[in-house]
Amino acid sequence: DCSVGQLRLYDNSIGGKIPKSLFQLSNLHTLYLDKNKFTGNISGIGSLLNLQNLDLSNNQLTGTIENAIGNAEGLTDLRLSNNQLTGEFPIEIVELQSLGTLLLDNNQIEGTLPSAMFSMPYLVVLRLHRNEFFGTIPDRYESNILEEIHLDDNAFSGPIPTTFGSPELRELYLGGNLLTGQIPQDLGHLENIEILRLDSNKIKGTIPDSIGSLLKTREIHFEYNELEGDIPDVISNLVGLQHLHLDHNKLNGDFPNWIDSLPFLEHVHLNDNMLKGEIPEDLKFSDTLGEFTLERNEVTGIIPQSVCDLSLILLSVDCSEPAPRVECSCCTCFR
Repeated sequence: DCSVGQLRLYDNSIGGKIPKSLFQLSNLHTLYLDKNKFTGNISGIGSLLNLQNLDLSNNQLTGTIENAIGNAEGLTDLRLSNNQLTGEFPIEIVELQSLGTLLLDNNQIEGTLPSAMFSMPYLVVLRLHRNEFFGTIPDRYESNILEEIHLDDNAFSGPIPTTFGSPELRELYLGGNLLTGQIPQDLGHLENIEILRLDSNKIKGTIPDSIGSLLKTREIHFEYNELEGDIPDVISNLVGLQHLHLDHNKLNGDFPNWIDSLPFLEHVHLNDNMLKGEIPEDLKFSDTLGEFTLERNEVTGIIPQSVCDLSLILLSVDCSEPAPRVECSCCTCFR
C-alpha cells in the first residue's frame, strides 16, 4: 500500500535482507528497522523521496550509502550506526538542508569530510566515530546550533581548526586520530562544552589557560599526547569537573596542589608524565573520587590516610621499595 507513512519494526530479531518493496512505498516518511539482524545492502533507499526519519542502526548491513540518499530532501534524522557499511562518505548528505541528526558511527566508511560539513543549517548531532575517515578536519565552521561532534577513532590528521565549535557545542570528541599541532586557545570560547576529548593524538605544546573558561566541563581527556609544561591552575575554576585525564604526556610542572579543591572529581589520571614537587600533607579529596593515578612521575611525599580511607578503585603511585618516591600504605606501587 503506497499510502503507508510509517513503518516501525525496531528491536526485534528480524533477519535476512530488507525487502526492496519497502523502497517502493512512495509516501513513507518514517522507517525504523533498527536493532534487528538485517543483512545485505541498502541500495534503493534513495527512491523514498518523502523520507524524513530513517533508522537502520544496529544491524549487519553491508555495502555503500548510495549518493541517491540526497534525493530525500526532507530527511531530518539519518541513523546507520553499528553496521558494516563501506565506501566513501556521500557528499550529497551535506546538501540535506533539513538534516538535524547524522549517526554513521561504527562502520567502515572512508574518505575526507566535505568542507561544508559544519555549515549544515539544522545539524545538531554529528557522530562519525569509529570509521576510516582521513584528511584534515574542515576549518569552515558556520553552524550556531551543533551540540555534538564525534569524530574519534578515525585517521584525521593535521591541526585542530582554530575556528572550531559553536556556542551550543556540548560534546567534542577528537580522540584516537593523528592530529598534530597545539590545542587552540580558541577552544576556551566553547562556553557550553561538557565533554572535551583530544586523547590519543600527536598534539604538542602546552595546555592553554583559556581552558579555565570552560565552566560547564565535566570531562577533559588529553591523555596520550605530547603535551608539555604546567597543568594550568585555572583548571581549578572548573568546579563541575568529574574526569581529568592528563596521563601519558610530557607535563613537567609541579604537582597541582589545588587538585583536591574540585568537589565532584571521580577520575584523576596524572601518571606517566614528568611532574615534580611534593604531595601536600593535607591532601583530601571528596568521597566522589574513585581513581587517582600518579605513578611514573618525579613527585615525592606521602599519600595521607584520608585518601586511603576513601577506598578508591584505583590508587597508584611510585611507592615501590627499596627507594620509594612516595610513601603510601594503601596504594598499588610502581617504581
